Amino acid sequence: MEWLERLAEAPGGAAMGALALASLLEAGLFPTGADFLLILVIAGRPDEWLLATAVVIAASVAGSALGYWIGRGAGRPLIRRVLPTRTRLWLERVYQHNDALAVAVGGLLPFVPFKHVSLTAGFFDLYFVRFLAVATISRGIRFALIGYASSRYQEQVRSALIDHGLTLVATIVVVALVVELIRRRLVPREGASCAAESA
Repeated sequence: MEWLERLAEAPGGAAMGALALASLLEAGLFPTGADFLLILVIAGRPDEWLLATAVVIAASVAGSALGYWIGRGAGRPLIRRVLPTRTRLWLERVYQHNDALAVAVGGLLPFVPFKHVSLTAGFFDLYFVRFLAVATISRGIRFALIGYASSRYQEQVRSALIDHGLTLVATIVVVALVVELIRRRLVPREGASCAAESA
């Protein structure tokens, strides 16, 4: 955690470069704390949240493509080392039923290591264009929500992150933003219905 804080407090270019590298590796090879770093970078530079979020999304998409081609080229020995047999067989069944949904869920949920999704997508020979499109949309939504929430509630999110860790905070951020979006959609309708009744 301390090394992430040091990176987040580095000069702008260094912080963005570290953010890009962490996101690239996290999507295709191994966990690097990209969510942690995004939140901490935005906490220190709240007016640059759009740039930081865009950097994470772009690097994450590139990492997803990298993981896909590694999984496709390295084959069964790598997948056996990365994934338990039960998980691998379960993913194979899921991909056979709805590969796009499986990629979308993996891209949205903070506690799902996306390297498992990208590597197995290549290994099971999912259609690359569809995989990358779904990964871009799902990862884009996830990081945009985290980036926006980190900018709007920077001190609360930073404090909670340091105290409770990535999975809990990232999950809370995503859920809170979804609830907020639903509430905003419902409030105008309720107001409009009241106006209609008074008329």
